[in-house]
Amino acid sequence: MLNLFIKQVVRCPYLFESEEFKLFIRPHIALEKALTLLPKLNFEENLTRINRYFSISGEISETMLQVQANSINNFVGQVRRMNTQLERFKDAVTKFEVSFDSQYAFHKNVSDFFGTYEENNLRFYAGQQLENFMLFKHPSKFEAKNCIDDLVRFYNVITLQ
Repeated sequence: MLNLFIKQVVRCPYLFESEEFKLFIRPHIALEKALTLLPKLNFEENLTRINRYFSISGEISETMLQVQANSINNFVGQVRRMNTQLERFKDAVTKFEVSFDSQYAFHKNVSDFFGTYEENNLRFYAGQQLENFMLFKHPSKFEAKNCIDDLVRFYNVITLQ
């Protein structure tokens, strides 16, 4: 890791040639103490130190500005196109969610319909002994009702996410 760090620092001559880095590489005393003994540089001194390596003020041609402006404009255009596509995707997801919610309501209505239909028919044909024949609302026969309830729970879980 240290070798990788050194290789990266070597690419930055303003760091590699600094007094701080020299102390870090070969400390003669404790590093923290050595760093406190270095003179405190103000903004102008720091600027002078790195000015040899970078052109911070000036030396920027019109061509360089134009290239950067073109890059920025290309990026802005790409972001606008992507935003349009993301808005379309958002609309599609919203429509899908509405469709999904109505599908859930439909399944719940079908489940309620089966229970009510069964109860009404059995009440007419079986009279008082309707519990023995019930499939969807029978107290001890839960298979059909559980299947429908599982579907309802499945749609609830997906809707909540």
